[in-house]
Amino acid sequence: MKKVFQCLLLLFIMTSFTTHADTHHPPKKAKKIISKLAQRVVMALKNKDFKKLASFIDPSKNLRFTYHSFIRETDPIFSPQQIANSVNNHKAYTWQYGNNDAHLKMSLSDYLTQITYAHDYAKAKQVGYNHMVHSSYGKNNARDYYPKAIMVQYYYPGSNKYGVVNWSDLRLFFEKDHTNNWRLVGVVNDSWAA
Repeated sequence: MKKVFQCLLLLFIMTSFTTHADTHHPPKKAKKIISKLAQRVVMALKNKDFKKLASFIDPSKNLRFTYHSFIRETDPIFSPQQIANSVNNHKAYTWQYGNNDAHLKMSLSDYLTQITYAHDYAKAKQVGYNHMVHSSYGKNNARDYYPKAIMVQYYYPGSNKYGVVNWSDLRLFFEKDHTNNWRLVGVVNDSWAA
């Protein structure tokens, strides 16, 4: 009985260590793992190539979009097929934001072009890998929703005309799928208006 208990304890410790090691990657390691894939996602957004964007999504989890830093259960979630066909879908979805019941209504295609890629994030000078280069004033609960993800933050600091008042960012969340490949599962856009 003692040996069985020791074996179970050892198995538990090994599993706990492996799970912890796989769920958090330091920024340098995260960059090495995910930077090329993240850049391909950003280029698909920039080029409005939503079929290409769809190819990066985990079809078993789909893709959640969050407008501002606080993730909600009610945030819209889309399948790869819905993303690929977004230009043909003119249905207005509700995008909630801020710390209250504020929301906007727009199609997925409009959201992708006007909100998700509101700035040229492909040219971002500040990119964080599992590290926020700029933090929002709002509550950030991303780790509650994406505990095993690598997060990539593309930060736009604002223009000279408005200074820091019009900053924004694009955050991409990647998790491993059932084949151990990294796939896009979450997109968060945040800005000064949060």
